[in-house]
Amino acid sequence: MLDQLSLRSTVIDILLGMGELDRAEAGALAADPWADFEFARLGFDSLVVLDFCLRIETATGIVIDPDEIAAITGVNELEGVLRARRGG
Repeated sequence: MLDQLSLRSTVIDILLGMGELDRAEAGALAADPWADFEFARLGFDSLVVLDFCLRIETATGIVIDPDEIAAITGVNELEGVLRARRGG
């Protein structure tokens, strides 16, 4: 089971792997658990959102609907949603 920091790290790694974050941004997010990255900066299109959701599900086992991603503001909020779904 992934703990809170692991969920956050997983989200950051997914965004890095998708090319949505560069190494400097990913490093800054990983170094400061309070730092956030707003998804609005990414300009996700529908295919990218679907890919993101599938990668989250594959990595965590937690299902998140693409429509939900549109309402989630950033890494911190997504980590909270995933933690709540995981039950902890």
